[in-house]
Amino acid sequence: MIRYRQYLLICLLGLSGCGIFSHKQDVDPNSLGGILLKNNENSSAPQFPIPQPLPETNHQNIVENYQTLLHLTDDPETKVNLQQRLAELEMVKSENGDAGLDDERSAEGSVEDRAEGSNDNLAEQPKQTGDQYNSSLYTDTIDAYVALLAAYPDRPDNDKLLYQLSKAYELNTQLEEAIATLALLTAQYPDSAYWVEAQFRTAEFLFSDMQYQAAEDAYLSVVNHPDSSSFYQNSLYMLGWSQFKQELYGTTLDTYISFLDYRFKEINPPAEIDPSTQQQLGDVMRVMSWIFTERDGASSIKTLFQKTGGRQYEHLLYSRLATEYLEKKRYLDTAATYQAYIDLYPNTEYAAIYFGRKIDAYLAGSFLDLAFKEKAVFVAQYGNLENFSADGPTVWLINGQQETHIRLKQYTHELATHYHATAQKTKDSSRKTGEYQRAIYYYHRYVVLFPTDQATPEAYYFLAETLYQTNQYSAAIQAYEQSAYQYPVAEFSADAGYGAVHSYQKLLSSIPKEQIDQYNQTLSLKIESQLRFTERFRNDSRMAAILTITIEELFIQNRYQESIETASRLLARSPEDTKPSQIKTARLITAHSLFALEKYAESEIAYLQLRDASRHKKPSQQQKKDYTALNEQFAASIYKQAEQANALGDSQLAIDHFLRIITLAPDASIRSAAQYDAIVKMTSLKQWGPAADQILDFRTRFPANALNANTPHLLITALQNLERWPEAADELVKLSNSSEIVDEKRSTLFLAAQTYEKAGNANQAIQYYRQYAHAYPLPLDDALESRHRLEQLYLAAGEDSKRRYWLNKIIVLDSSTSKAERTDRSRYLAAQASLVFAEDTRIGFEQIKLTLPLKKSIKKKKKSFDKTIAQYNKVLGYQVAEFSTIASFKMAAIYQQLSTDLMASQRPANLNELELEQYEMLLEEQAYPFEEEAIALHESNAQKSWIGIYDEGVKSSFESLSELLPARYNKHESVITYSHELF
Repeated sequence: MIRYRQYLLICLLGLSGCGIFSHKQDVDPNSLGGILLKNNENSSAPQFPIPQPLPETNHQNIVENYQTLLHLTDDPETKVNLQQRLAELEMVKSENGDAGLDDERSAEGSVEDRAEGSNDNLAEQPKQTGDQYNSSLYTDTIDAYVALLAAYPDRPDNDKLLYQLSKAYELNTQLEEAIATLALLTAQYPDSAYWVEAQFRTAEFLFSDMQYQAAEDAYLSVVNHPDSSSFYQNSLYMLGWSQFKQELYGTTLDTYISFLDYRFKEINPPAEIDPSTQQQLGDVMRVMSWIFTERDGASSIKTLFQKTGGRQYEHLLYSRLATEYLEKKRYLDTAATYQAYIDLYPNTEYAAIYFGRKIDAYLAGSFLDLAFKEKAVFVAQYGNLENFSADGPTVWLINGQQETHIRLKQYTHELATHYHATAQKTKDSSRKTGEYQRAIYYYHRYVVLFPTDQATPEAYYFLAETLYQTNQYSAAIQAYEQSAYQYPVAEFSADAGYGAVHSYQKLLSSIPKEQIDQYNQTLSLKIESQLRFTERFRNDSRMAAILTITIEELFIQNRYQESIETASRLLARSPEDTKPSQIKTARLITAHSLFALEKYAESEIAYLQLRDASRHKKPSQQQKKDYTALNEQFAASIYKQAEQANALGDSQLAIDHFLRIITLAPDASIRSAAQYDAIVKMTSLKQWGPAADQILDFRTRFPANALNANTPHLLITALQNLERWPEAADELVKLSNSSEIVDEKRSTLFLAAQTYEKAGNANQAIQYYRQYAHAYPLPLDDALESRHRLEQLYLAAGEDSKRRYWLNKIIVLDSSTSKAERTDRSRYLAAQASLVFAEDTRIGFEQIKLTLPLKKSIKKKKKSFDKTIAQYNKVLGYQVAEFSTIASFKMAAIYQQLSTDLMASQRPANLNELELEQYEMLLEEQAYPFEEEAIALHESNAQKSWIGIYDEGVKSSFESLSELLPARYNKHESVITYSHELF
């Protein structure tokens, strides 16, 4: 017995390479190997080491080993196990010899290949897979299983042998025997692990044999079995087929609803569904759609789910039904099916998808008008901007329905371009406007819904075009600029950028003139748009034109530096890309801008270049105007440099600039102002000679110029400083004669007289002093001076009468002036004039001799005396110290003279000595008071020295007193020395 076990173990070890015993956990505990392994584990016999490596073996060796063991053992149980293993080995051999055999074909094979039914109107049916079997391969296997079952009919695991036997019958195409064997298994072993599979295989055989009622029952028993999970789906699938073959369409639909419920209890992406299930789903949908077509179409689906309740996969049934109709070219039914779903579930993502497919059906059936209308509805429903948000335009796009996204994009674009084209072709203005508005509607939705689409930039361009055509310039500008600048450059980008510029121009034209702020704001935006164009489309043929416009508009807005920079860009372009007029404009605006920026040295150069370039041998009227304008600006630039120099305190540089205008732009209108300003600056710098020359030139060149009103003063000043008195005087006379200002006329006349006097032309001086004196009694000072100068000139000329005429005028003028208005000068001149007249009376007084008859001569003398004293008292009345002392001295002298004249008067001839002596005494008595009065007057005059007055009058009085009172006044001053003080 021990030897037998050792031999058996060696045999089993030899089989370790076989698939049946390749893993310990795979060994059936009831098999021979399992029993042996169990006995070996529980045996107390010594364990033999397993030889390494195991010897290679093959199927035939294993069979021979089992057969050897079968002859060696007498144990019935062991024999049964060995015989079962030999049958299994025979089965393995048969399967290996049948290339392409699939023992699961009943579950995965075609339904229609195993049973031909009456429903041949289905569009397509499954095809058979696998090759024909070679029945000779399984004969020995069947015989082995039959023999084993016959020998041991009561073994508890015969259910497995029956299962294997039925399988061998099936593989050997003995279907009736296979069905009978499976029926025996299910009847005798209801609790067998093979029961569900046996029942399923039975159903399969029945279906293949077109026993649909029996197959339905068998499939149903599997479906209802609690352990049918591995066969549940296939059983449901075949159950529905069995019912369908019996034309139990309502039942079929219910079964397939259960099938779909099972398959869609969890939402699986298509990629996770195995190919077999995919085929089953396709068959189920195809069968159900066929049933629906035979009934009421989409209404049948609705009715079905009203009965069963809604399902998440309902859309699939509508889709499959629509496909069924489409394959049969029933286009309207196809569209109606999709619409039925949309009506039921308008807010689902599938509604949008089916809406698009409905349109496809119309197009496939050439129902173009219906398709077009539905596209508009599609866009309105699924591209509604009211649903637009930052997260996305519609729920369909948010949920990632690419099909709906594509359709919405396609339809929106088609509708926009359709209405755009229609508008362009339509001649009726009102209809044209309506078509453009529709195009705008769809273009707008397109660009909002699909901002990143590759067609969006062009859509923006067309949107802008339609807006422009309907005079919506502000909106057109936004669309143009979006197209031109927010996306990569395309063929139409430059046109879009130019369209924005053109729209801005239209917009500017529509703004009322009084709305200045709005106009300027719009112009600024236009400029920015133009600058963007020139930056982005540097090679565009319109580049130079836009740069030119931009330069001008920047200048209008006082953006001078930007204007210069933009002009430099234009001037830097190749001459082939620009027109002469554009270059001229750029250079001109550059010059103007430099001038406005107070860069006058640079603007001077710029204007000079432009001016020189505008010279022509035979200029037209316009060319003359251009030259004149440039010459004016050129001169103005130099003039401004002079002003700048003057502001900085550099007067000489200012003069140089002013004189440059005279040299370089003598015909400029500003030349007169420049020359005049040069004159003013020269006079301020006391450049009298150049100033006088320029003044004389100015007056000759611009006789009617208003600035000539000031040149006489300047010329007079220059001539006076040059001491060219005759010319200065002549200018003063001219100024006086020409001036309409009374005060100026007066003052210049007086100054002319003075200047003639300086020039030594006494006659002219007298003429104009006399003219002044007669014409202007006021102001007092000048009136007195004119009279004073006349009396002085007449004095010098020896014309005493004329002198005294004007001296008298001085006295009269002073006396006629109120006390408040009199001045020290008026009193002085009046006192001086009065003194002259007093002297005249004094001389007359002195010339009167006291002759006999003495009484008569004394009377005459006394009258002259009184007159002379009155004249000198009049001088004293002016209280002018210089003349008061002289008048006092002269009065004292008159008294003294009267006293002297009395003593020297002629004596009567008939007086004797005594009478003569008495006569002499009488004369002395008469003369003495006069001498005493003379002394008193002299002393009073001399006393003025005490208050600091010691003029000629006081001095003369002292001299007279030294003669009259020598004892008192004829003393020499003595110098007190220290020695005198000491001793």
